[in-house]
Amino acid sequence: MAVRAVPRSAVLVSWFVAYGLLLGGGIALGSVGAYLAGLARAESPIDPLPYLAAVVAVVCTALAALAAALLIGTLLGRWPAAIGVLVAFGALLAATIGGSPGGTLLPSAGVGLLADLDGAARPVADALRAGGTALAIGAGLLVLAAAVLERADL
Repeated sequence: MAVRAVPRSAVLVSWFVAYGLLLGGGIALGSVGAYLAGLARAESPIDPLPYLAAVVAVVCTALAALAAALLIGTLLGRWPAAIGVLVAFGALLAATIGGSPGGTLLPSAGVGLLADLDGAARPVADALRAGGTALAIGAGLLVLAAAVLERADL
């Protein structure tokens, strides 16, 4: 940190916002493409509200994953942080795939809900719960990362 007038937490939040915009924009564009492709191949019309809610839950999950990656990056060096992030998110993805999509309180439940949207009994409520859980966990991780970065000796 060459500039001493900028707080470290402001730099961390700016990285979070920059990567979050890229993640959210990429997921939004991909989901619009998937929705349009699904319209042509679906046997029954796709309800846009549950689909949108599930996509928002996936974006919230991506933001929580980004906050966790920033926390791991503040605790470890470059290569150990990269390996730690891959291991942590591989385990979380395995837990998501192995669990039930609507009944879990994992922050990645939105991904499972999007994969099995037709089988969900209450897709909008499940998506809101999954997104809220992911955002709460992500906010806690981001605050923890800011606290760790303030105490780190760069």
